[in-house]
Amino acid sequence: MNTYLIIEDNQVINTVLWDGVSEWTPPEGTTLVIAPTHVGIGWTKNGSEWIAPERLPEPQEDPNLESARAKLAALGLTEAEVAALVK
Repeated sequence: MNTYLIIEDNQVINTVLWDGVSEWTPPEGTTLVIAPTHVGIGWTKNGSEWIAPERLPEPQEDPNLESARAKLAALGLTEAEVAALVK
């Protein structure tokens, strides 16, 4: 069983585990290649080179959330109760 990349317009749009023998056809308009270990969904193929997708910036926590947590804790709510209310 190998992991295959489903590629459309030079971009990996999905992966699939397949034995390479049983009856299965990739979606129309796509190509299939055995996945290198470091390549996955979102990668792009440029000739023989694999290009990683750009990393999205880490989400920044809203400073108002910390203020809300502190105010709820000051009212006597437990950490679990605060966590349930402020996500």
